[in-house]
Amino acid sequence: MNVNIQNKVQITLKLEKEPDVHYFQSGGSVVTCTCRHPFINNEGEEKTAFFIEAKFWFRENEDPDISDKLAVGEVFEVVGELRRESWKDKNTDAWKEKWVINNCELLVSDREPAF
Repeated sequence: MNVNIQNKVQITLKLEKEPDVHYFQSGGSVVTCTCRHPFINNEGEEKTAFFIEAKFWFRENEDPDISDKLAVGEVFEVVGELRRESWKDKNTDAWKEKWVINNCELLVSDREPAF
């Protein structure tokens, strides 16, 4: 049986710090946003469920500046591919891991792509 499974998630995140932009020789770029997934507990307080990175990829001649669309502390939604990245720490020799939403598409309140 040939099954085509698409890895696609939609999630609400809160931007924790200024996005990091990396440019490639090809002219493309990637913007990495350190975020947390907020939730409201039974007392009405905002808590953090987990931290995650959101990565937005841009082709040559596309402007990677998303600062006019996202501000630190802002809550937003993205659609993208969920993946886990793992690596061996050089200093401790221990395995580390993080969750990433890759190939993100930023959504606005009416669910239309912001860019």
